[in-house]
Amino acid sequence: AVEAGAGAEATAREAATLLAQAYAQVAELAADPAATTHATAAFEEVKKLSTNEVTAPVVIYFAVLGVALFFVLSAWFFAGLRGGVRGLLGMTWSLPIAGSALYVCWRAIFKFMMEVSSAKKCGPGKSPAELLGCTSSSWQKFDVFVQAYVDVTSSTLGWLSSSQLLMFVLVGCTFLHVECRRRGITRLVALAYIVVGFLGAISLAFPLLFAHLSALRSYDIGAVKVNSIVMLCNVAALVSIVLLPITFESHRASVYRTALLVVHFILAVPAIFGRPAAAKEHKTYHRSKLAMFYGFLAGAALLMHVNNLSKAVFELLAAGKTNPVDIVETIIVTPFRGNYCQFSISFDVVFTSVATCLYMMGSRPVRGTILALLTPFLGIPTTFAAFLAAEELCGITAEETFPGVAHKLATVSPKAPPATKAPKKPVKAAGKK
Repeated sequence: AVEAGAGAEATAREAATLLAQAYAQVAELAADPAATTHATAAFEEVKKLSTNEVTAPVVIYFAVLGVALFFVLSAWFFAGLRGGVRGLLGMTWSLPIAGSALYVCWRAIFKFMMEVSSAKKCGPGKSPAELLGCTSSSWQKFDVFVQAYVDVTSSTLGWLSSSQLLMFVLVGCTFLHVECRRRGITRLVALAYIVVGFLGAISLAFPLLFAHLSALRSYDIGAVKVNSIVMLCNVAALVSIVLLPITFESHRASVYRTALLVVHFILAVPAIFGRPAAAKEHKTYHRSKLAMFYGFLAGAALLMHVNNLSKAVFELLAAGKTNPVDIVETIIVTPFRGNYCQFSISFDVVFTSVATCLYMMGSRPVRGTILALLTPFLGIPTTFAAFLAAEELCGITAEETFPGVAHKLATVSPKAPPATKAPKKPVKAAGKK
């Protein structure tokens, strides 16, 4: 028992194993007070090491989220005050949606944590804080981040809902980088919105962002140049999303985990390197380029949605469900009746869709309303990307309709017209004008 207690100076994971051996020996040497004292000291040391190992990342996580949320709320609040009636209206509808999303989504996440605590024998499962001091070997080897995403990837109906949110992140982050640059939002605040979205909830960050941008509508600088970094980051994230449902069983520790990390980090890169810049010339070209990229994202989102939906329908048909009403009801309701992680991400999709549709309808009433009505059928990433593509195309001015001509006019300096003599006064002849 004394030797096992001394071994507690190793890592917390190894010390937990030694602790179990120590208590086994103490059971035989219960009559020896010294052995009991050393084993108790070993337990306290292991508990301290294990708590520090688990607590530090958790504290960092919530500290970063809290600081980012402070920046977001400060910028959102002052922009709303500066935006007049539009800004106040944005504050009125965005805060209730963001607050409701934070409560509903994180309540389900805490329930998931309590479920894990009970399963890994860290406690009775009454509080997520039980995991902080847990020394169970099964918990020490457990990757809660990966497991949370496995829960929303493993079933066909669950992935149908989860993929909607992940594809929206591609469109939403591109929109965030472009519009924050277009309306004068600083790089730091743009990065804070991304951090709040990934660490908090997408439906927490984007309602606030939509209201913030609406309040700064008069600060729009027009066309922006989107460089290749933004596009390459989106393509890398898209490939990672496609890999998730394929690799969660066969390559969970390698490819699946890497794909998750890529999705969560690479879309924040343009806020630090390669941020879009104001387009001082060739504005039509840059608007057309951005519109085509949004169109590409819309097509990719629609293709994935149709593929996932068809798989879900065929799976239900194979299970004996032939009534169309039953099939539709199962597709809609099942994600909310699954595990806690699936429940959380499904409500994240709902809140995000509501906020995005309100933004589209507020920005362009006719076009936005039509696309909002199509959202339940096509999915929010498809309709939002189509809306943004239409916005860029409508931003092209009449005199810059043809990008090739606009490019030549911008690069060739106009020549001065040749000098001409003033015309002489016509001489009136008799009987003639």
